[in-house]
Amino acid sequence: MSRLRLYVVPAAMALALIVVAAAGADRVGSTVASVDLAPGGSTTVTYELAETGDDGCNAPVEATLDPEPGINVSPKKLSFSACGDTATVTVSAESDTADGAYTVALMVDAGHEASPGTLTVNVAAPEPPPPPPDS
Repeated sequence: MSRLRLYVVPAAMALALIVVAAAGADRVGSTVASVDLAPGGSTTVTYELAETGDDGCNAPVEATLDPEPGINVSPKKLSFSACGDTATVTVSAESDTADGAYTVALMVDAGHEASPGTLTVNVAAPEPPPPPPDS
């Protein structure tokens, strides 16, 4: 057996295993990529477990949200019992959060995909009202 064959066959088998494993991964992610908040503001975001493989739903799935400082989420831990399940999360900016883009990272159990893996929270103070007209 040639040396090339000794390396190519195991490499091809490993690649095939990776492709099969990835094909069965279900996806956990938010239904939006970003939200806009004023300092001290809040909104809700929905996360869902979606079946992406052809091997059925691989539930239950546990997920954890990890926001940057200045951003809060509640709850931080999410549980999905079946594909199609959703979880509503309250996302808020602390009142002293500076303008900018902040991320909320999503981490899921092994064998599942976090997509998108982050939620972007855009914080911007509202524009001040215009001055009253001169009288």
